[in-house]
Amino acid sequence: MKRTRFARQRKVAPTVVIGAVVLAGVLGVPSASGGQPVPDDGARVEHESAELLYHCETGTRQHEVKVSVGLSLPELSPVEATVEPTDVTVRLALGEPVVAELAERGVSSVTGSTRFSASVATEAQDDAVPGAVAFPELAIDSTPLPDNGELRVAATGVGPEITPTVPGELTFSAGRLNLILGWQPEESEPEAGSENGPDDTDDGNPDDGPETEVPAVAFDCAPESGQDVTIGSFAVRGEAQEEPGDEQPSPTPGAEAPSPDGRAAPKNEVAQGEVPDECEQISDEGVAWCAYLGGYSNIDGLGAASRIEPGIVNLAVGSAMLCEDRPGFCQTTVGELNYQGKKQFPPSRNHFHAFDFMPNSAMVELSQLSPMEIEIFFLPTPPYDGLVTVNVDMSIRVYDVEVNGTALEVGDNCRTEEPMGVVLTATYPSYDVDSGGILDGFTDIPPFSGCGKNGELDALMTGLISGEEYYVKMTQGAICELRNGNGCPPPHPELQQ
Repeated sequence: MKRTRFARQRKVAPTVVIGAVVLAGVLGVPSASGGQPVPDDGARVEHESAELLYHCETGTRQHEVKVSVGLSLPELSPVEATVEPTDVTVRLALGEPVVAELAERGVSSVTGSTRFSASVATEAQDDAVPGAVAFPELAIDSTPLPDNGELRVAATGVGPEITPTVPGELTFSAGRLNLILGWQPEESEPEAGSENGPDDTDDGNPDDGPETEVPAVAFDCAPESGQDVTIGSFAVRGEAQEEPGDEQPSPTPGAEAPSPDGRAAPKNEVAQGEVPDECEQISDEGVAWCAYLGGYSNIDGLGAASRIEPGIVNLAVGSAMLCEDRPGFCQTTVGELNYQGKKQFPPSRNHFHAFDFMPNSAMVELSQLSPMEIEIFFLPTPPYDGLVTVNVDMSIRVYDVEVNGTALEVGDNCRTEEPMGVVLTATYPSYDVDSGGILDGFTDIPPFSGCGKNGELDALMTGLISGEEYYVKMTQGAICELRNGNGCPPPHPELQQ
């Protein structure tokens, strides 16, 4: 038997972004012990969505695909009980253009897999932003290509475990979907003079034989807006446990969290489904998305954590390709900040105590100097892991500085004299571009220049702020799709320290 791997596509490049996020406050991540189990004798009900229209991209082309999702849910579940959707089936009907393309490639049958996310909402929290849960990969059995008409395939498997923490009617609705179709290439005759036949190996071990490339194409799909995408629901009964206090730890031990200064939580100022003005297409290539991004950075010399107000980051999501140097998919996404037309985060006022006793505050402006490159590596098969790495050069400017209640005239151009390289990482799928998550890492803050009339405050600002290996923790929210308004306006993430 020969080893197989997916062939790397060049002209028809798939776009693959797989979501994985849990609805905060409504669904809890089950513990290693599995949480409180659902009674084995509980009645279950089969549910299925209507046949929905999805718009799918393969990097260079768009297709319409009809999709229906079926699953089994308990009729009733107690609060804090772990629930697992079973008998999950995703049925897809791919139109004649897809069939014709596959036939031109000599395809006789296809196999593959699909992953999709479902939004989850409960009537107990009418004002909650629906979250999404990512379903594990569902396998597609080998399906022959029809002579004419649609190609219909079915992917089956089980759903993710969720733990409802509030009572109410819990509803699943169909969300984004990713489909990978592969097929066996035509057998080629061995070249004349070849020492080995097509099934020969060097030592008889099938694992040492030559690899056979298996072509594949990937579809990144989103449901057309305006449809009823409900899959099914079940009732959650019981009393919710009291939530713990909302006090949050500092990014690292000993760091002082900044005073909120009466800051109200940010609110969306656009209607549901509307794309904010700061969300823009930044590239002619890839899929255009936007999201809110913000976080905290330690300033060890002040024993404090500086808040980075959430701002819009526009994303040009590139095609996912099979990696050149390892099994799995690799993908590059480019990000660009936008605050009132400038490549920066919204300025934020931060409060510190200089020298451990002197209160001071400053407006901090964080600007982007280079393209934000988001490199993603992931495995679409078990164990479904991967790595996300973000690289970007930034600049810090401080102004409107007050020391012990007195203005310190640092001027308008008090900033880091060199680019500040920031490298953040996250494990996949705890973070992915479409549903967001936590990214963290360390950065060096360079010395400051231009502070004061003739730079006489450069040394002071450098001594207070600059340093090496400051911890940074950023939180990205879920995306808004510019092309169709899905997920718009993008939700503000809850920043974590």
